[in-house]
Amino acid sequence: MSNGTVLVTNEAEEKFTATSIAQFVFLATMFLFAVAGNGLVCYIVYRFKHLRTVPNALIVNLSVIDLFNSLVNMPLFVSFYIFRLDVFKGKWITYVFSSLHNYIIYLNVLTLMALMADRYGAIAFKFRYHSWKTKKKAYRGIALIWVTGTVLIISLGFYRDRILSHYEDLPLMEYRRILYKTGGWKVALALFGAPLVVITVLGGLIWRSVKASRKRIEDLTGRDECTSQGKKMLDLLRKKEIQTTRNIIIVVVTYFVCFVPAMALGICLRRDITVPWLEYFAFFCSYLTSACSPIVYSLRTCRFKQVIRELFTPNRNRPVFPVEL
Repeated sequence: MSNGTVLVTNEAEEKFTATSIAQFVFLATMFLFAVAGNGLVCYIVYRFKHLRTVPNALIVNLSVIDLFNSLVNMPLFVSFYIFRLDVFKGKWITYVFSSLHNYIIYLNVLTLMALMADRYGAIAFKFRYHSWKTKKKAYRGIALIWVTGTVLIISLGFYRDRILSHYEDLPLMEYRRILYKTGGWKVALALFGAPLVVITVLGGLIWRSVKASRKRIEDLTGRDECTSQGKKMLDLLRKKEIQTTRNIIIVVVTYFVCFVPAMALGICLRRDITVPWLEYFAFFCSYLTSACSPIVYSLRTCRFKQVIRELFTPNRNRPVFPVEL
């Protein structure tokens, strides 16, 4: 009987160790991609002044948020979830960590919505929007994002305290499970589901605006008697429509993949359903946005690709590039 108990314990410890190693490797890989990608975006915009546009100001804001997420929240998650350090215990530790984690999520989602709104304004209103928007307004918008995120996290703090006031000296993860089971799943659905709807609607409006522009050009030039210049314009608009559609799909799918595990976890905990690894992936996928954002919103664009090629081209082979120093 004693040998059987020892055997079961050793198997559990071995399984825990293997699981921990796998979880750590996944997170460490993502950490490297997130820091490298977001650091590169920030450096490129700092290095090349012609990239300091209004949309890129929002992209840099997103990269700064993701860098903070990578350098602060990911190591904290490794410490309390994978290594299970005893120091992560008590309500105040839970408040601090949960606030840091959710604060980054709010800032990330708000910045993403601002980016989508900026693209819609640029495509739908064209010159009127371009003449209206300025860097000063962009900086005010970024400040508003941070203020809004701060107000949301303070409000959520009062909500947490009301739920956890009856519990004392529990591990951090136990407090988080209580929050999710009591009503945090509703917060997750509201805060992640509502932005998903807004992003999807904005994406649909952007696609419709691009399609309407192509139709107007077709009507003006005539499909049968179209000039070579008109055909070139139509071809460019068709490519833009395809690229815009692809980008919208990537944004919506990435957002959906990154935040659905958190919503699913809340629903499962509410129903006392245990799903292996779901809790880990609820955190992991919320950090995954930090690794995906540089690729989705910046490094895929032509300007950033060109600048990256210039950075990694040897000096003797590097063409002249218009840069203000």
